Amino acid sequence: GVTRLVEKQAIGKDANDPRIPSIIPALDHKTFLIERVSPDGGLRTRKLYDSANGKELPLPKSATVADSPFLRLRRVAGSQVELEDFLHGKSETIGQQRQVMNFSAIHPVRKIAATTEFGNDQTLRINLWSVPERRPLLTLADNRTRTVASIRFSPDGRCLALVTGESWTRIMPTDWLLEIGRAHV
Repeated sequence: GVTRLVEKQAIGKDANDPRIPSIIPALDHKTFLIERVSPDGGLRTRKLYDSANGKELPLPKSATVADSPFLRLRRVAGSQVELEDFLHGKSETIGQQRQVMNFSAIHPVRKIAATTEFGNDQTLRINLWSVPERRPLLTLADNRTRTVASIRFSPDGRCLALVTGESWTRIMPTDWLLEIGRAHV
């Protein structure tokens, strides 16, 4: 299947290639990017593949950061949270977050994004962001969770799942989160 296809493309024709591959799926999972970086951090190559058949595709040109299929959130310069198009090296600030960002997730159609942080009182905060409006929507607090293992939107974007270090999984409907976010504006 697709997993073997990805492995074949990542390893390439030369299994002795010293460059380290990274496999990065697009938000919609229809394509994936393989980036190779040499062990010394130089020589970087990127190739895009169709997830259904493994065929190489041309790298897309993106007019804006929000249009990119390869987005991530990152915290920079103190408390700034940026939406980053890591394929094209562009970024835009969407807000501020006080503490270190533990995990983040972006909705498949870029409606909202979520980040996690722990406050000084060790309360978990799940911050929701409006991607189109580039602003914070809502912060959900949870004082029972001590560690986070992952946060992800479902492939169809209908749910946000938070996996805790205590082996609990919380699943929240995206529509419900958006409704609460609009009510708190």
